[in-house]
Amino acid sequence: LVSDWSSDVCSSDLQNEELRRTQRELETARERLALLYDAAPFGYLTIDSTAVIREANSTAADLLGCPHQQLAGRGLSRFVAPESQDAFHIFCGSMFAAEGKRAAELRFRRSDRSTFAGWLETHPEPPTPGEPPRFLLALTDITERMRAQEHLAQLAAIVESSNDAIIGQTLDGVVISWNPASERIFGNSTGEMLGRPFRILVPPDHLDSQQAIGQRIRQGERIEHYDSVRITKDGRRIAVTVTTSPIKDVRGGIVGISTILRDITPHKWAEAARRQSEAALASFFDEAPLRLLWVSPDGRVLRVNGAQLALLGQSQEGFLGRKLVEFSAPSEPMALMLEGLARHEALHDQ
Repeated sequence: LVSDWSSDVCSSDLQNEELRRTQRELETARERLALLYDAAPFGYLTIDSTAVIREANSTAADLLGCPHQQLAGRGLSRFVAPESQDAFHIFCGSMFAAEGKRAAELRFRRSDRSTFAGWLETHPEPPTPGEPPRFLLALTDITERMRAQEHLAQLAAIVESSNDAIIGQTLDGVVISWNPASERIFGNSTGEMLGRPFRILVPPDHLDSQQAIGQRIRQGERIEHYDSVRITKDGRRIAVTVTTSPIKDVRGGIVGISTILRDITPHKWAEAARRQSEAALASFFDEAPLRLLWVSPDGRVLRVNGAQLALLGQSQEGFLGRKLVEFSAPSEPMALMLEGLARHEALHDQ
């Protein structure tokens, strides 16, 4: 009997020790969860069916700019900016009416009247018998993300509306982006170019220079405004000015190549026509049998043709840059003529 009683006592002590150990582990786990809840990077709030805050972690208190101990018992709507009040009430209505996850992008107002863009998600808590329903909310400040998205949207709009071809490539030279201006300039649609090598736009006699430029870009160099030639879909060669730069990821690594091309073919045509016109004018000026002079507004000789030099018995070196009045006798009529020309008067038979 004594032996049986001793065995029962030992067994009871072991069970009690096991219960105490389990209780300590549960308390430790609860403390760990409480710490994780309070220090989580997201704001956590528990609200009741009237949207009154019942619990909140420190992150939520910091986001709303309200001391932690003052949040409990306050309506969450007090922290919603006026422009988001209607959206918040619709969000609450859907949250209370149906089970499952709900989310909304709202503007929140802190106690100091400053505002931020917030992302609010709700998760209904498991029902407790005899207790009113409660909802767990996760609140995140997405202000910086919204700014980044707006910035990206602006950049995308610039690329889409640009008159220059803006082409993105992988480091291997495969086209990964092709804006509308690229379609207009080259004639290739986006579907025709995505996934194809950029070199199909480069004439064979420019491939070596293109490869050299690609190597410089892979080393982090940016090359601005150099003239080159490209090929359109119909085989035409067009003159372009090119800016090529590396595309970098958030860590600064080079992950691609950006190329901006402007079609300057009309400009080149105009430049060629201007040079041809100037050459023709120079030929006419120099070879004309008429004696011709080109003078500056102050009467200095800028250009003279052979017929005039022959009349005066002068060389170009001895004539150019000198005052025209030096060759006039008397000098006063020539000075008056130059004054009239400076006033945009047409002079005849002087």
